[in-house]
Amino acid sequence: MIPQKWYAPLDACRVCRDAGMEQARAMQRLFSMFPRGRPGLALLLLRASTAVALLSEHYAYAHSLSTGPLILVLLISLAISVGYLTPIAVAGGLLAHAWIWVDGAAAHRSSRS
Repeated sequence: MIPQKWYAPLDACRVCRDAGMEQARAMQRLFSMFPRGRPGLALLLLRASTAVALLSEHYAYAHSLSTGPLILVLLISLAISVGYLTPIAVAGGLLAHAWIWVDGAAAHRSSRS
């Protein structure tokens, strides 16, 4: 007698595994996960140093800038410090640095002549 072959049914999670993993990754980004211990301290120092660098850049050119960059720099520094929308806040910080450099350099050139 020859045994009958049979196949076990596939679980639903095995069929759409990639779609479930993508959804899990997207959901994980919605929740705040701050590391504990030394990695958490290092992340906090990195965020603080980035915010301080942006604030000090503004302070160096504060005499020649309007109030627009000040408000932008304060909001971005706060967002970076607390980790709110970090990728967007960092991109905004880079734009604020560029704005300060261009506006500050233009004011510096006009005061020399």
